[in-house]
Amino acid sequence: MVGGVALWGALSSEPASPAPATSQADPPAATQTRSTGRSRQQASTVPGGAALVVRCRVARCGVFISSSPTNDVLFNGVMRQGEERRADEPRMNLVVSDSGGVDVYINGRLQPKGTAGKRKIYTIIKS
Repeated sequence: MVGGVALWGALSSEPASPAPATSQADPPAATQTRSTGRSRQQASTVPGGAALVVRCRVARCGVFISSSPTNDVLFNGVMRQGEERRADEPRMNLVVSDSGGVDVYINGRLQPKGTAGKRKIYTIIKS
């Protein structure tokens, strides 16, 4: 019940700034591409490796990612268009504020689009 209240509160209000550097979720894709030397286009075409990849396709996307069952917050914030977050925990929860504005890859598979402007909750089990 506490987890449900935390999820509701996290997405009902203006999302907080990104989690501190101790977060287990990867930094935005733009930061990743600079360090690897790959172009942004190459990095965004192959989600690869992580159990969860979330890519924002609209101006702003509210995203909340937590590990399960401990509910440790991996990311809670607003992503900008083109930004990508990756997480690779055995079990995770994902809540997006606009399910039509994000690409969600779970275990490398693109998930069906949701309805624009509608919240959607995903449960991820790493395979």
